Amino acid sequence: MLALSDSPRLFYDIFRRLVDTLPSGGEEILHFLSHIPTPGAVTAVIVTWLVLVRACRWRRYNAIHRKYEDKWDNGRGEITPEEAQEIVNVSFMYEMPLLLNYAVAFALFKTYGIPSISSLLVSTKQLKENVSRRYADTELMIATFFGCPISGFSDPSFHPDPSVPADDPRAMIAVARMNYLHSLHRIANEDYLYTLSLFVLTPSLWASRWGWRSASPLEQHAYYIFWYEIGKRMGIKDIPDSLQGLIEWSEDYEERNMIPSDSNHELAEYTLDELLLKSSGYRIEEMGPPRFENAGHEEVMRRAAQLQGRPVKGPWSLEGRK
Repeated sequence: MLALSDSPRLFYDIFRRLVDTLPSGGEEILHFLSHIPTPGAVTAVIVTWLVLVRACRWRRYNAIHRKYEDKWDNGRGEITPEEAQEIVNVSFMYEMPLLLNYAVAFALFKTYGIPSISSLLVSTKQLKENVSRRYADTELMIATFFGCPISGFSDPSFHPDPSVPADDPRAMIAVARMNYLHSLHRIANEDYLYTLSLFVLTPSLWASRWGWRSASPLEQHAYYIFWYEIGKRMGIKDIPDSLQGLIEWSEDYEERNMIPSDSNHELAEYTLDELLLKSSGYRIEEMGPPRFENAGHEEVMRRAAQLQGRPVKGPWSLEGRK
């Protein structure tokens, strides 16, 4: 059995292994700690550990703000959609992925409180029969928007001749597939815009309420710029030209349109437990209701090439799947 007197030494040995993983400065820290009396060493180890955790936890946040805060200049400057995507990915991909994934799922769920949206979804019967597939498709499309460069190139500053295929066209293939599926139905521009506004606003709200940190003003602006670009490529009109304008528009839309209806309740019954999203695996151009899984692939690729401004080639093209 471990004696109480052995605990500081064990703690020190564990900490030594952790410090050994540091790129530099580890030996100096250990040398310093080895000359401190045992109680002081334990205290020093705990304090050092807390400082180390704090530094590591905030390093991505600090790095992305150092990179873009001066350019953004608290709203007086501008960031590009590609830069906004890089900023957004810090919180979505690394720091709060589970929470923000739930935030996006809830944003989608919240649209079911709008009768014009819920009645359309009920009429398609897709949520009743394929609710998991629909949620999985939405998650995968959004993950593709975030995870794949919307410019089509890993280096967003690289803009070759339009005849040069994109390195990675998956983001625009996802947008094109989404546009194709939406084109099969008559959807009001206001309903599109409201859904877009929730994707912009809900992650920041959830981060401030339940995250380990809030979204910074730069990140909130980046959410807006990124989704504004996606909205443009979806053909959504009259997107407010500022984040505050979008907030006010969204609140006004809810006051006018969020009212009880049977279709709202019916959709809620189908989807209340659908927050853990899974996919059995399929290609981007196959997303959507199963009855459309094999439909519109050529049209999707044509639209993707149009959105990207260059041809779709390689493993993501229709030829690449063969």
